[in-house]
Amino acid sequence: MSPLFVDWDPSQDVQALIDSLKSGIASYKEAYKAYFERNKNAGDIIDETAPRVILIPGIGMVNTGKNVPNSRISGALFHRAIAVIRGATTLGEFVSLNENESFNVDYWPLEPYKLSLAPAEAEFSRKVAFITGGAGGIGSATARRLVADGAHVILADLNLEGAQKLADELNEKYGELRAIGVKMDVTNEEAVIAAFKESALAYGGVDIIVNNAGLATSSPFDETSLKEWNLNMNVLGTGYFLVAREAFKQMKQQTIGGSMVFVGSKNSIYAGKNASAYSSVKAMETHLARCIAAEGGEFGIRVNSVTEETIRRDLDKLEDEGKLLRSHGGAIRVKESQPETPFRERETMNAEQKRRIAEEAIRHIEPGDRIVLDASSTAWYMAQILPDIPLTVVTNSIKVALELSSKDKIQVISTGGLLTRGSLSYVGPLAERSLDFYHVEKAFISGKGLHLQKGVSESSESQALIKQKMITIADEVFLLADYSKFGQQSFALVSRWDQIHHLITDGRADAEAVNQLRERSVDVIQLND
Repeated sequence: MSPLFVDWDPSQDVQALIDSLKSGIASYKEAYKAYFERNKNAGDIIDETAPRVILIPGIGMVNTGKNVPNSRISGALFHRAIAVIRGATTLGEFVSLNENESFNVDYWPLEPYKLSLAPAEAEFSRKVAFITGGAGGIGSATARRLVADGAHVILADLNLEGAQKLADELNEKYGELRAIGVKMDVTNEEAVIAAFKESALAYGGVDIIVNNAGLATSSPFDETSLKEWNLNMNVLGTGYFLVAREAFKQMKQQTIGGSMVFVGSKNSIYAGKNASAYSSVKAMETHLARCIAAEGGEFGIRVNSVTEETIRRDLDKLEDEGKLLRSHGGAIRVKESQPETPFRERETMNAEQKRRIAEEAIRHIEPGDRIVLDASSTAWYMAQILPDIPLTVVTNSIKVALELSSKDKIQVISTGGLLTRGSLSYVGPLAERSLDFYHVEKAFISGKGLHLQKGVSESSESQALIKQKMITIADEVFLLADYSKFGQQSFALVSRWDQIHHLITDGRADAEAVNQLRERSVDVIQLND
């Protein structure tokens, strides 16, 4: 498909440009759907219909994508296309592919397959978060978590040097322009407006704000000066108002909703001595959040005020109801028994991490070994790259057995049993009893959840039971798990940690959990990113 050319004259006003953009994008999406329908082949699935390249007279080129690198690739490819056309016309005449030829290039069968191997998008992928006090303790911790979960972040702080230092750290770890630092005084209206303009130019808009910039003072009521009172009101009252107002404007214009989080305090609920200025403005701040929520609901704008005390209270309530388990530094949702994730979905989730874990696992296999492989996607990756050496492999996975069937020196033993179609694996009493006939040196298993107190767990009882049996027939047990499994507890217990000898994981695994497992004598092999 071609780029979107916006029908707008630079002599017209901004509203005319906005109207032209909206109508142009809507028409482009419909045209792309028609283009797909005209040319699709059996099995083709339509890609995103939004334009990647937008050309605006008098302004230039705007590129879109799920993140900054992707949007820049779109721009680079368009520049390259122009260079090719210019070069061709220098030598002769440029002749383009026809529509169907172009479509078949776009939907070349190996291209969607390649894209399917990419890691699944994280929870906050395609989201932009604006964090005030971004260089401080709560702000920096929030930024690290949001970026780790896929977001782009703006670190707004009076301490520009600190914000830029954190942005550099996040960009080095997670990729180009995942974070930017901006200098902003929350009490200065012009500075707040300018910071949101800078954010819009960098990322196109804002989906989340974390109103966190703050301070705390303490004085007996009769010793509270007007200066102290105004300082609290300006930073915690006016500051929260200005940031929320500018975010509200952008979110309302974007028409895709948004989320505001106010970092509150127990002082907003409970009166205390020697903190009248701070407590009063925190109460005002909480009510401001309620007022914004009342107006923002019709636009899909959610507003929540959080405090450590109310979070702890809610966690206690949810734990009493059996909906989660408290853990060191957090909580884990207790998942009810649920259908297994289809294998096709599992093989594309965190695929790169699983491949690297599989490569490391192979290094621990020697010629002549007898091993057992479970039905995890990581075990399947192992089967793909396992060299054709003398081995005996016991497995309950159809995919693993088929992958190994072409390797002449590997003897494959399938457990048989009740077939689960989602995971293409055998489970049940017959599969479990068949394992009683064997003894292996090494077992390679995975799990849906890794919890420091509760051990390794699976989403279904049948999968947990057969993995338990695999553990009992092996001299050494290797647990294969990427970072996303840490801190999770699923429905059925597979094993406690004293039954796991080795854990192979990736560089994004929780550092504290890794250290605690090593203290429990688990050999943790953590791969570098």
